[in-house]
Amino acid sequence: MTLVVMQHAWSMLELDVPSLGFVCGGYRAIVTVGVPLFVFASGVLLLNRNPEPLGMFYTKRLKRILIPFVILALVMYIISIAVGLYGWWDGNIVNAIQQFIPSLLENKINISHWFVHMLLALYIVTPFLQHTLHKLSKREIQGVLLVWTIGMVLRQIYPNMSILAYTSALWTYLGVYIAGYYVSKYAINNVRYLYIGIICTFILYAIGAFTDCVVKLNVPLTAIFLGMTCLNIPTYNIHTSVLGQFITKISRYSYTIYLLHVMAIRAIYMLTITYIPISLIPFIPLIITPLIIIIFYVFCTIYDKIRWLPNNIIGIG
Repeated sequence: MTLVVMQHAWSMLELDVPSLGFVCGGYRAIVTVGVPLFVFASGVLLLNRNPEPLGMFYTKRLKRILIPFVILALVMYIISIAVGLYGWWDGNIVNAIQQFIPSLLENKINISHWFVHMLLALYIVTPFLQHTLHKLSKREIQGVLLVWTIGMVLRQIYPNMSILAYTSALWTYLGVYIAGYYVSKYAINNVRYLYIGIICTFILYAIGAFTDCVVKLNVPLTAIFLGMTCLNIPTYNIHTSVLGQFITKISRYSYTIYLLHVMAIRAIYMLTITYIPISLIPFIPLIITPLIIIIFYVFCTIYDKIRWLPNNIIGIG
């Protein structure tokens, strides 16, 4: 969640320019790992479960994802109209109502909402993956991941290849999703995998940070090896500590933060950006990111205590 917030705090400042050199490459190599790392973690947590009845699985996930998505998108849509972000707004309320659903379905309300559409696509195939992966051997899953890797390489070196037109962006995240399952099942609690994860993460980060070539396979692989590293780091029980409680709450609030953080970042920038010296601009995402996390931590904590307001309205888990 922190990486995702930082990515938008960085991109909304338009810092992705070659003149910034390592600052640009360093940011990009770090923050772009956020979404695939989340997908990897979802593969660890979801694909390892025993399959639920199909209706129960879809009802539970769609209710958890869609209700806050639609409600908070509507709030953001109304605010965007009120501050004049939509050039087509002519004061006609009926027209605004008619435009809401197409804007929602076409991802025109918020730049970060594409993630929700991708997540829904992953959830659609999850029950089938759960049934299938539990029946496959280790070598067979390795074969699946090899096919995925070959497809990603072909996308990079021959993007106009006709067969690639029949695959979508889901292909990228599907491989990371399955890798989460594989690593948590076959590459965990082993110091060798910890070292492999650290070394590969460092190499892939260096490639992303110090070269101008953005390889499509680099970011998902970085997420996979970083995830492998995290799963093999010795852990300690911190749930009763202040830090443990904070982490648990951020986990519960993460979807709410995701749905609203872009609007909060934009508001902060509109109020402050003209007063910030140009030399300090590259450091702003490092300040804005923890600020956004703390703001929503406080907001969600207060909301969480209001018993007559359902948590699922704003996505609190």
